[in-house]
Amino acid sequence: MRLSMTIMSVGIAALALACADGDEGADGPRTGVDSDATAADARVVDARVDDPDGQITDADAPAPDADAPDGAVESDAGLIDMAPPPGDAGVDGAPTPDMGPAPACPQPEVADGDAPVGWTDAPYQSSVAVSGDPCARTFTLRTDQPLRDDQPANPRVITEAADGPISRTGSPLFDGLYALALTEVEECAVDAIRDFAFGDGQPLPCPPGGCFETGRLWNYVWTRDTAYAVDLGLASMDPTRARNSLEFKLSARRGGADTQIVQDTGTGGSYPISSDRAVWAFGAKALLAQLDGAERDGFAALSWEAARNTLEHDRVVVFDPADGLYRGEQSFLDWREQTYPRWVQNDLAHIGMSKALSTNMGHLALMELAATLGEARGDADAPRYRQWATALRAAIRARFWDADAGMFRTFQTTTLDPSAARQFDALGMAHAVLADLDGGAEAVANYPVLPKGPAVIWPQQQDTRIYHNRGQWPFVTAYWLRAARRVGNDAVIDNTARALVRGAAMNLSNMENFEMVTALPWLEDGDASGPVVNSQRQLWSVAGYLTLVHEGVFGLEPHWSTSGDGLDGLRVAPRITAWMRAALFPTARSLLLDGYVYRGRRLRVELRLPAVINVD
Repeated sequence: MRLSMTIMSVGIAALALACADGDEGADGPRTGVDSDATAADARVVDARVDDPDGQITDADAPAPDADAPDGAVESDAGLIDMAPPPGDAGVDGAPTPDMGPAPACPQPEVADGDAPVGWTDAPYQSSVAVSGDPCARTFTLRTDQPLRDDQPANPRVITEAADGPISRTGSPLFDGLYALALTEVEECAVDAIRDFAFGDGQPLPCPPGGCFETGRLWNYVWTRDTAYAVDLGLASMDPTRARNSLEFKLSARRGGADTQIVQDTGTGGSYPISSDRAVWAFGAKALLAQLDGAERDGFAALSWEAARNTLEHDRVVVFDPADGLYRGEQSFLDWREQTYPRWVQNDLAHIGMSKALSTNMGHLALMELAATLGEARGDADAPRYRQWATALRAAIRARFWDADAGMFRTFQTTTLDPSAARQFDALGMAHAVLADLDGGAEAVANYPVLPKGPAVIWPQQQDTRIYHNRGQWPFVTAYWLRAARRVGNDAVIDNTARALVRGAAMNLSNMENFEMVTALPWLEDGDASGPVVNSQRQLWSVAGYLTLVHEGVFGLEPHWSTSGDGLDGLRVAPRITAWMRAALFPTARSLLLDGYVYRGRRLRVELRLPAVINVD
C-alpha cells in the first residue's frame, strides 16, 4: 500500500490488534506467553496533523501478518515525519486532497453498552463520573480504598485542559485517568526546586520555562528520576521543562571545563560506589526525538560533550577490562539493605566492586547515544564509542544471562566471588529486552508476574521492610510494558496495563510504589510494614501512566535512528489486546487521542476497532 501525504488527514493501515485471554491466575505468579490468542481483523488508523508542515514519509505499509506472536495482527503503520512537504504533492507526486478543517471537538464513535466507570479490586472500589463541557470534561474520581497519608482529596475533581491532550475512548475510566496523569504533570511542573541536602533547603530557581520536581514528597531533581521520567513520556509533554531538568543534571568541574553527568544519589557517598549516572542517556535520547531545528542542535551539542566526557571518565574509574563490565550499584535499587546480601550492607567496598545489569545498560545507552551524535558530527571518537558499545553488549549477554532461568541476572555482588547471583530485577531486564539483547522474549516470559503486577525484584529479601523489597513501582511496570510490547507477550501487556490502571484509579494519584501482593500503598505487617516511603504524583510514575496511553494503547513511538542525524519520525504501531478491547473499551468503535505533541506539532490519532471479542 502506498501512503499519501496530506496536510490535514492521512489514512494509515493497519491497526495491530492482539488477542489474548489476559488471565493472570488468582493464586500466584504466572509466566509464559499466552498461546490461545487468535488473529483478529485489522482496521484503520487515522492520524491528523494540525500543522501545514506535516507529512507521512514511510511509503510502504506491510500487510497484516497472521503469524505474528500470539496470533496478533501486526504491521508497521508508518512514520510521521515533520519535514516540510514538497509543494502540494503527496508522496507519489499526486495532488494532496483537501480534507477540510479538523472538527473542533472530536468525539469517538461508540456502540450501545456499558462503558467502564470505575475499578473493582475487592474489597475496594473506585468510580469516575463525568460532567461539564463535552470539549473540556470534568471527572470526579472516588475511591473507598484507604489513601496513603489521607491524600489527595477524595473525591478528586479533574478538568481537562482546553489546550492539552485529551483522549476520547468512550470509557470514562480511561479518559479520566489520562486527564489525572496530565494534571499531575502540571503539579510536578515548578519554577524552583529545593532539597535540604543542598543550600539548607533554600529554593533554587529553574531556568526560564521551569523544571520538574520529583514528587509531592520529593521537591528536587535527581538524575535517574528525571532521565526515566523524560524517557517514559515527559519529553512530549513539555520539551523545554524536560530539557531544563536534564541540563540541571550536567555540571562542569570546578575549573569550568569537562562537563559531565552528575551522580547525585546512591550508596556510600555516591560515585564511584554508585555509577548509574549514565542512565541520563535514556532521557536525552527521548528528548532529542522530540526537538527540532536550532533547539535540537543545541541540546545535541551539549549531550555530545557530556556523554563523551562521562564515558572517558568512567572508563578510567569504574570500567573493569577483565570482564568488560562497569562497576557500581544497581540503578534505582540503591537502598542496599533492600536488595543486596546482608554481608554487603556494612562493607561498601563490595558494592563498589559489584557489577549490575541495570547500570551497565545505562553505560550501553550512553555509548550508543555518543556514537550516534558523534557520527552525525563526523567526530573521530564516534567509531571508538560504537566499538565500546558492541563489546559491552557482548559482555552483558555473556556475564548476566542465566540460561537455566532464561533471564538476565541482576548483579555480580563482588570481585572476590564472581559466582552467579540468583537475583533478578524488572528494570535492568527491561532495558536489556528493549536493547534487543538475545533472549528478550524468553526473559519476559520467565520473569514471575504477580496477579496485580510485576515486583521490581525477584526473589524478595527475608525480614526486610517493604519498599524496593516486596515492592511494585509503576515506572518499572511501564518499562516492563514496553518490554512486553517489544516481544509481543500479550499476557504481560495485560498484566502491566491492569497494574497501571488499578494503581491510579484506586489511589486517585500516580503513586511512588505499592506492596507487590495487595497493590496497597501501605500494608500493616509488623516490622516489615510499608512501603517505607510513598509519595503521591511521583514524577516517573506519572510518566509511566503516559506510557500506557501513548505507547501501550495508541502505539506512538518517536523514532531515533542509529545513523545520520538520528531523526526518523514517529512510528504508529498500536497493539490492543482482546482484554483491553473488552475490559477498557467495550463500547468504542474508535479510540481518539487529540493534541499529542510531536516536535511542536499537535497530532490527532484515531484507531478504528473491530468488534469486541469474548475473552472469558
